[in-house]
Amino acid sequence: MKFCADLCRTFEHKLEGGRALVGCATALESYVRITRLSGIRLSVRDRQGLMDAALKFLTSREASGIPYKPKRHLMLHLVIQTEKFGNPRIIGTWHDESLNRQLANVCGSAHAAVWQKRVLATFNHSRRPSAMYHW
Repeated sequence: MKFCADLCRTFEHKLEGGRALVGCATALESYVRITRLSGIRLSVRDRQGLMDAALKFLTSREASGIPYKPKRHLMLHLVIQTEKFGNPRIIGTWHDESLNRQLANVCGSAHAAVWQKRVLATFNHSRRPSAMYHW
């Protein structure tokens, strides 16, 4: 993300929606910085900073050419729930998002009669048991 943000800043004047892209990048950098520097429980100030960053990103994304997707609003839900669930760094799924697609593919191809065995065996084999639980 830092690399992309740096490129946006460097070529802002050449990019269509460059100023908005820099705004989006700055907002996302701020979001990540707050989550990385905060502990499990966020202060009110940190929660407000996350909300400000999320809103800045979401309001700048259209002018930057980033398409709206229904899941984008989930970013706000994640921030709103920080008081209850804590830092998104702790509860977020950063490293295993690709596993959702892989699991969906395995589930879709498994026969109903042996579904659970096929899903567990195939998914476990493809991910290596030690890799599944490595954080």
